[in-house]
Amino acid sequence: MTVRRKSAGLLVVATLVLGLWSASPAAASPGWGVGNYMWFKPGSLPTNGTLRTYTGNSQALYMTAGSGDGTGDECASFHGRLPNGWYNLKSPYYHSDNKTGTVAGRSWQLSDKQCYNGTIRNDLFIHTEQTSTNEQYCTSGDSPYCWDDSNDYKSVGCVKASYPNNGFPNSIGVLDSWWHSVGGTTGQYYSFILYVGSPSPPQIT
Repeated sequence: MTVRRKSAGLLVVATLVLGLWSASPAAASPGWGVGNYMWFKPGSLPTNGTLRTYTGNSQALYMTAGSGDGTGDECASFHGRLPNGWYNLKSPYYHSDNKTGTVAGRSWQLSDKQCYNGTIRNDLFIHTEQTSTNEQYCTSGDSPYCWDDSNDYKSVGCVKASYPNNGFPNSIGVLDSWWHSVGGTTGQYYSFILYVGSPSPPQIT
């Protein structure tokens, strides 16, 4: 997965609401079928979408998240945001607490998605910018392992959540804690864990 580039001058304030989160899952498994899933609602910019989680069909978390680099075409590989629809986890990574490689640290690898024009979008993740030990490695340039500013919400098509650096909230940390609270484990397959779209999460079709 190619690391995204930043555009200077864009600032979006991250928000994170934790008060609705309950650590008592309705069922010990992630997935739409038991009401434990995520919903990413794209924003007007690639840096101001929202990511919500649901426990037993009740909203648990609400946070700022981003996807894409600004192009309006969701079928543009390695540029557009995640296409609308439901996503499963994908082998071989599923959910990983310490993944090495371009996408390091806590991440969820999502299933490929066919766009309306037939393009297959792949290399899709939910992740942040951190090292494989869930920390920060910041350099003078644009490090893929350091949360510098709101432009880090941009991606090549993934969903990006913030790391608690430079005053940003610990979105990736509470997302990971929620996942485990509903019975999610590392290295396991789960279906219908994320819905992407502007309306409220629909029924599976």
